[in-house]
Amino acid sequence: MSSVHIFVTVDDIKAIAPGVDQSLIEDTVRPYLLPAHKIVAAIIGVPLFNDISEERDTDARKYLVTAIVNRVMYDYKLFETVQKRQTGSGDTFKYELQAMQEAYLGYYFDAIDSLIAELNASPDTYREWKQTRAAKTLDSLLLKTTEEFNACYGIDSSDYFFFSSIFLQEKVIDKYISGMDLTTLTEVMLRRIKGVVATLTVAYALRQFDFTMLPRSLRNASADGAYRHASSEQNDMYELSEYLFTQGEAELEQIRFALSTPEAGSDMPSENNLNDPRQKFFLFS
Repeated sequence: MSSVHIFVTVDDIKAIAPGVDQSLIEDTVRPYLLPAHKIVAAIIGVPLFNDISEERDTDARKYLVTAIVNRVMYDYKLFETVQKRQTGSGDTFKYELQAMQEAYLGYYFDAIDSLIAELNASPDTYREWKQTRAAKTLDSLLLKTTEEFNACYGIDSSDYFFFSSIFLQEKVIDKYISGMDLTTLTEVMLRRIKGVVATLTVAYALRQFDFTMLPRSLRNASADGAYRHASSEQNDMYELSEYLFTQGEAELEQIRFALSTPEAGSDMPSENNLNDPRQKFFLFS
């Protein structure tokens, strides 16, 4: 497996990320550069990541650099804040730190969304993107695009979340929907099934995804005001996941009941159908 090309520098960080101390030096952020590069490379694949890093003045490279820079600052900001307090060179309130980290995470998320949209829009240029397992899995899914998923459950139209959750959607379909003949469903019933798939996919994501992989609406749903902390975020995400599992599974049961209910005027399927002329006993009014 090819190694990740580390190409973003401290000059890129100072030029792109807002609010960066211009005295920042390479040695200070070096521990954060490799993890940030590896995180982004894992999203699109290392070979494609390395290819884009060698491009010049392309939109894809711009989005790639922006994502890495803001991911570095998201992780580095906590260290910088603690260091300044310990040295007496400055202090930051907790809500201020969280606001800055949320801003960097938002910029990072937007850059990843833009990068994936660019890859989808340029299949001839970025053929390796279409060869990834995630891209190949799309044809077997019920929700094949970000827009379709977002219409069933709001994910801020995030391409990043959609592509990250492809395998979770596949898991939901295999566990809950396999065996159902979707070709015979009405448009309304199929729309309800898609809503269930989206809801259960998000429920799984809340349990399995890192906080930084969730779109802003889901991050805010698990926030606990200005004084949130790791344990409260984890608990809130789990509780929201439980709620969505309950809602999704209940809706699926209603759909199955509706599909099993016979049409008006037809016989109720039963081993002892009293309206069957072949039965020895009949009901009289």
